[in-house]
Amino acid sequence: MNIKWLSSYNKYFNSNKLNLYKNQHEIRINDNPYKYNSADNIQLISTFQNDYKSPVNNNFKKIKLVKKLQDNNHFYGLTSYKANYVNWKSYLGPCQKNNHKTIVDGIKFEGESTSKQAYINFSDYNKTKSLKPKDQDPLPRLLKFQDQTTKNQYYKAEQGEKAISCKEHIKYQPTPAYKGQFQSNNFKDYLGSTIQCGGVEKLKEAYKRKIQKYKKQFELELLKLQQQE
Repeated sequence: MNIKWLSSYNKYFNSNKLNLYKNQHEIRINDNPYKYNSADNIQLISTFQNDYKSPVNNNFKKIKLVKKLQDNNHFYGLTSYKANYVNWKSYLGPCQKNNHKTIVDGIKFEGESTSKQAYINFSDYNKTKSLKPKDQDPLPRLLKFQDQTTKNQYYKAEQGEKAISCKEHIKYQPTPAYKGQFQSNNFKDYLGSTIQCGGVEKLKEAYKRKIQKYKKQFELELLKLQQQE
């Protein structure tokens, strides 16, 4: 019995054995015909190489390189500022005398300032006598000086009657002390209860067994120490 181990792809999608695409129409893209190519005839050409073929241009002319002429003139390494703004310096021509005189001869020079001319010294004039009497500086001492402030002079302290309070005086009566006043409600409610929690009892038993275990270990260690002595 011959068995062919074929995958689903090889079984159904085979290489056009039934010639399904024999009479298909041509598809044109960019005026180029396209047909289905079978798997037997594979062209290893990319889409770019197939579609965008470089046309032959017979009118293409090569650009000839022009030989540059070498300038033999002397190079001046000057900036625009130095080339345009030349330092002509200042013109110092011969000094010529003025036709008209600016200084009049024969006038005495007065070397006095404006302050000395306008502000005259009045020290030579008679001073007016002061009309202020003696022992009266700054004000006449006719009245007795009262060293009292406005508050001490007008606002005298007066004690008025106190308003009667409408509230009655209530005496505070503390609660008398009793036994168990500092116990919580939980302790009061569950004190002496007959209902016992099973988990708590198991924890107590486990704690007792743990204590007995440590007690035995301690006794053994104590005996070893006594024997060594």
